[in-house]
Order: sequence, then C-alpha cells, then structure tokens
Amino acid sequence: MGPRRADHRIQRLLAQADQRIRDRARAAAPGPIGATEPVPAVPEPAPAGAGRARPASARSRGSLSAAEARRLALAAQGFSDRRPKVEPGGWDLRRVLRRVGLLQIDSVNVLARAHYLPAFSRLGPYPRELLDRASMRAPRRLFEYWGHEASLLPVELQPLLRWRMERAASEAWGGMRRIGRERPELVASVLEQVRERGPIVAAELSEDRPRRSGPWWDWSDAKRALEWLFW
Repeated sequence: MGPRRADHRIQRLLAQADQRIRDRARAAAPGPIGATEPVPAVPEPAPAGAGRARPASARSRGSLSAAEARRLALAAQGFSDRRPKVEPGGWDLRRVLRRVGLLQIDSVNVLARAHYLPAFSRLGPYPRELLDRASMRAPRRLFEYWGHEASLLPVELQPLLRWRMERAASEAWGGMRRIGRERPELVASVLEQVRERGPIVAAELSEDRPRRSGPWWDWSDAKRALEWLFW
C-alpha cells in the first residue's frame, strides 16, 4: 500500500471512529448494572478529499497526532462500534470477543467480576448469562486457560496451546508433577468429575481433603491434581 492510499485509509478510519463516537454520545443510555457516561464528541475530521487534487504535503503523513492515535487504538478495540438497539445477544458477544481476543479472569469485584466488564464497556448492559453459557455450557465457545494471565480464550485456540500443556511434565511446580507421576488414579478421578459435573472448584471435589493446617499455599492432593490438569 502506497503512502497516499495509506493516508486515505487512516483518514477514513478516523472519520468512521469519530462518527461512531458521536453517535454513541448522543445515544448513551443507562443500564441495570451501572450507568454509562456519555462519550464527549470530538471535532469533525478534515475531509479525506478522495478524487480531488491535493497539495503534495497533504498526500502523505509521517506521523499521527496523539489524539488521532488514541482514537484509532480505541476504535480497534471496539469502543466506537455501534451498540445494539435491543438487548445484546450471542452474536453481539461474539463480535466483542473477536475484537478483544480474550477476557482476563480476575477476582477483583467492584462493579462485577472483571471478565464481565469488557463486554459491558462495548455493548452496554447485557445478560451476563451469555458469557456464562459461552464458557461453562456445551457447546462451549470459550475455555479457561493461561493467556497472558488466567483468561477465557476461544476454543479454536486450544489445539494451538497443546505444546504448552505438554510442558507440564517438566515445568509445572514440583507438587503438581509429583501428583501426576505418583497418583495417576487421583488425576483420572478429578478429570472424570470435571467431565460429569462441568466447571467446579477444588473444594467441590469428592476426594477426602485434609483440613488445611499450613500456609496459604498448603494445597490438598486433590487441588494439586486439578492444577496439574489445568496446566
């Protein structure tokens, strides 16, 4: 792509992002899990002038202003996309997931659990059950694994991450490796429970669990088996 075409494309993207931000500022509406602040309007961009003669100095640019770079970055993350006019559905959630790539899981819970917020910031109020179904019920569209941190990832990525999972035998913590090596029957039992019961935490496993008597990381063998499978 030549510099002229690249410049025209950037101007077009900026214009589209600006228009969507203005539309959202006019149509911003409160929702059941928190009101959204209207996005301030931005100045009208200069017309791209496609098809008209322009000075050579205006046909290509070596840099973007900080404001233009911010608008492009926000638009690329879906913040300028039009919000649904009705209650968001599965297609809307999938559109957000295609934009952001993954949802980081975190125990932080101020407004809601952290992994619910990226969709809210892009769709407005939405049924959180949509995300629960996508990650916890068949046919699943998301699975929990390590991205940059513990995250919900598209299931299409699972085969691409098998190489990392297979490194557990040499790179997992010593307690996990010991369980995988010395108690394969426990690992098989934990895996079967997950298959039958769906997403569960270690405290819900049926194996006998000794009362914790040590520090915070004093895991039971059942917990170690679960973490071994998660690696």
